[in-house]
Amino acid sequence: CEAEEDKHSHCFSSWRNESGSIELLKRGCWLDDFNCYNRQECVVTEESPQVFFCCCEGNFCNENFTYLPDRSRPVIRARPGGTGPLHLLIYCLLLVITLLVGLLVTVWLYQHRKLPHGHVDVSEDPGPPSASPLLALKPLQLLEVKARGRFGCVWKAQVLNEFVAVKIFPIQNKESWQNERDVFLTPGMRHENILRFLGAERRGQQGGTHLEAELWLITEFHEKGSLS
Repeated sequence: CEAEEDKHSHCFSSWRNESGSIELLKRGCWLDDFNCYNRQECVVTEESPQVFFCCCEGNFCNENFTYLPDRSRPVIRARPGGTGPLHLLIYCLLLVITLLVGLLVTVWLYQHRKLPHGHVDVSEDPGPPSASPLLALKPLQLLEVKARGRFGCVWKAQVLNEFVAVKIFPIQNKESWQNERDVFLTPGMRHENILRFLGAERRGQQGGTHLEAELWLITEFHEKGSLS
């Protein structure tokens, strides 16, 4: 991976580990991220029940990836005779709700799969998912550019009273945009130590040409993080 002169070159890997069988999900280049600074190896210490993610600095540093649990954290053990049945009931309810939401989303996508006449899609791709409910019908205002790189630029933006970060990719860098979007949309990537993903959109002026379109990734904004 190559980066600008004032940026860092980062690589990433994401994988599953089910009963000792490792399944590589994604591996490639990553935009300048302070969480990856000074990491020569792709190592993750945070435990994830489904998907592991690590990043590192340097070309091909993600060729090998490792999970090393943090032994310094105390292990909280469940008390015997606890609320096992209650937890099981909660898990079952969450599973049913998740399946219902997934079914509703599938039906909605099926009903809206047909593109309007004259619409130019991104290289005949089905296109990005619709905006997050947190952003739907809410005005998003770009405020200032926080970073620029080879694949695109990062803006500080505002939605009502909340600041968000918007990564804008030109249409020519669609592959990089899809790469990051797919990582964020990987099942199990919701974690308190992973940047919160809010939505992915295709933006462009009405009646504009294919090359005038922009691809957006919208995440939470950290004032004193790598975007400051």
